[in-house]
Amino acid sequence: MLPDSGLGGLWLPKVSATVTINAAPADVWAVLCDLDRYPEWYPYILKATGEIQPGGQVAFTEAAYRGGTGIFRYSVTAARPGTELRLRPLRSVVSIERRFTLSPIDSGGQTKVVYSHIFRGLMMPMYWVGLGWLPRPSDPTRILVRNTAQALKQRAEHDPGTT
Repeated sequence: MLPDSGLGGLWLPKVSATVTINAAPADVWAVLCDLDRYPEWYPYILKATGEIQPGGQVAFTEAAYRGGTGIFRYSVTAARPGTELRLRPLRSVVSIERRFTLSPIDSGGQTKVVYSHIFRGLMMPMYWVGLGWLPRPSDPTRILVRNTAQALKQRAEHDPGTT
């Protein structure tokens, strides 16, 4: 867990994974904007709807790692093509923001992607205590974040599609 420098030094717990993708930032962005195809590559997402645009909303129907499904609604708080996508949950006491940060590498034929889950909310300390959370590699959230970053890499490099 690292400080979140994007919030004026306010420390927020987060889990991140970084991958280098052999595709241009615009190609990676196209994958992130193609919600119809999320179930094909994004772990646990069964359906995705909405629009990736600032102020827009998206909804994910997800399979929970402990079983069952749920619908999670997000506000698109940042949508900078080829640079950043931020999704913040709507109406949640335990808020887990999803953030993709894209950076071109060298001539732009490759992209560094940092995928993060950033934890916010008044109930967050109780959430962590309830999970018995310790920063360890086997934590389900860490595994999900790593798997998602790798799945995005696989999709963007081998079957990016376009919207």
